Amino acid sequence: MPINSFENYPMSWKPSIDKAEKPIYKALAGQLEQDILNGVLLPGTKLPPQRELADYLDLNVSTISKAFKVCELKGLLSATVGSGTFVSYDALLNAYLLEDTKPTHLIEMGAILPDHASYEPLLHQLKNMIQEEDYEKWFSYGRAGESLWQKDAAVKL
Repeated sequence: MPINSFENYPMSWKPSIDKAEKPIYKALAGQLEQDILNGVLLPGTKLPPQRELADYLDLNVSTISKAFKVCELKGLLSATVGSGTFVSYDALLNAYLLEDTKPTHLIEMGAILPDHASYEPLLHQLKNMIQEEDYEKWFSYGRAGESLWQKDAAVKL
């Protein structure tokens, strides 16, 4: 039973977790992730202080800290000592990229990965470059004026 009454206490997030689900920190982290994905917690929302949330849920502060750390490592949260813990502004994108099943209400516009067939010409070119006797030239810095073709190209331009 929590020591304090939270009936009229303003908290930005009041999760309900099943304490039978073990480990509890994973259940709490999962609830936090779902609430972010479902729009219950919007990007930029400040989460309750860990001690208050621990008291509200009647859990140890270290359990809350561990759940927050799991979500922070996934890019869902950002924390600053003295300022608090916030839902990251790119939390939805990070959650989208990490999930195996993508949310249906989001359209991914950034992480477009080419199919394997498009890598083949690059792979072929790299293999040819490595087989050359003076392959070091591909990985070294040149000095100005060493390559005449660069001068010629500049003049023509």
